[in-house]
Amino acid sequence: MTRVIFLMLSLVYISVNLVYSQYPEPFQENNKWGYKDSKGNLIVNAKYDQAEKFSTDFAIVQLNKKYGFINEKGVEIISPTYDKIENFRYGYAKVKADKKWGLIDTKGQIIISLKYDDLVQIYKEKYISVKLNEKWGVIDLKENILIPIEYDYSFYGEDGIFAAAKNDKAGFINIKNEVVIPFEYSNTEDFYDRIAEVSKGDSTGMIDKSGKVVIPIEFKSIEYYLEDYHLIIVRSNDDKIGVWFDWGEKIAHAVYSDYVELEDGYLILINSNIQCLLSPLGKFIIPCDVQVISEAEFDYDYLIFTKQGKLGLYDIVNNRLISDAIFDEYIEFDYYGNLILIRNQDKFGILNTNTGKVIIEPEYDEIEGADYGYFLVKKNNLYGLVNYNGEVVLPPKYIEIFLENAKTVGAVISETDGEPIYFSIKGAAATEKK
Repeated sequence: MTRVIFLMLSLVYISVNLVYSQYPEPFQENNKWGYKDSKGNLIVNAKYDQAEKFSTDFAIVQLNKKYGFINEKGVEIISPTYDKIENFRYGYAKVKADKKWGLIDTKGQIIISLKYDDLVQIYKEKYISVKLNEKWGVIDLKENILIPIEYDYSFYGEDGIFAAAKNDKAGFINIKNEVVIPFEYSNTEDFYDRIAEVSKGDSTGMIDKSGKVVIPIEFKSIEYYLEDYHLIIVRSNDDKIGVWFDWGEKIAHAVYSDYVELEDGYLILINSNIQCLLSPLGKFIIPCDVQVISEAEFDYDYLIFTKQGKLGLYDIVNNRLISDAIFDEYIEFDYYGNLILIRNQDKFGILNTNTGKVIIEPEYDEIEGADYGYFLVKKNNLYGLVNYNGEVVLPPKYIEIFLENAKTVGAVISETDGEPIYFSIKGAAATEKK
């Protein structure tokens, strides 16, 4: 399965690169810019003052401080005539001339007249939010006025609901210019995934599309919204962090000084010299009594936490505690999958991260992989052999141990008796060969 997934990802990567490699690339010559294909063939002579990379099927070029577009064949589909220009978005490009903005299509036809102070394509490209004489409104692609140009702002319009402000009050209107949420706020942000940020004076909260308050309007700011997990991070007026669900359920009181966002919706909440870990389900899975929580350097799927000078290990992918804070260090053990080194003081052992079981207690000076399902362990400068189940096959009393194969091991007991002793090994049993 892994190979299949890797092959699929490789094909996607190759196909994406093939798509992009089909476009000419800009090059510079004598302080002018042109385009060549991937083989170095000349597509456009170096004649432009600026030349951008292709975005979809078009590239922006500049000549004599004016901007236009070329296609992948190097043909000027829109000659450099505009003071400013932006890349095409769903078939339209925003252009500026004589300090006014409008929209053109890919044929260079003017779709929205260049008469606006600013404009924003919105709501699945059906509508255009336009600014004129410091006021905003909404028009369609035929320049019919849908929302009068009389608001202090009026932008996005998720599901046809627009955040708007007028006469120092903010609320929400629909595309028919009907008030759907009263103008009773000092500021409103657009709806995003069913909820919107609103303010009254210096206090901020969130409402749903019915106007119901889901996050009380009592916070200094909405710090962050993890919409995939319905988690909202708030900051109180005394600069403390709290966490809510976006349907209005409080998860963590605003008592934390800071937070760190991890992958998959996990949050580290920090309060002075203690930390805790909050899951995407709103559960505290590492209590607020540890000193430090950080991603394990050897595997970012694991978190290491510190408590009373000892380290614990947590698996955030499978949402489970692997080990309490009882060890001094967790160390990656190359090529041994779910088996990692653990250290207490100067002694080493082995932990199985799948089961959380210590299979070799930290009592050895060194542990090395020895193949065939065994570890070479060292204690008091002598070597022994332990299998993956933690069973001692040969006690540490040899100056040298070497595996001949999966069934035979050689051991040298002393320098004076340098001849190796050979053992047949199976599981935890070692039988001396005669």
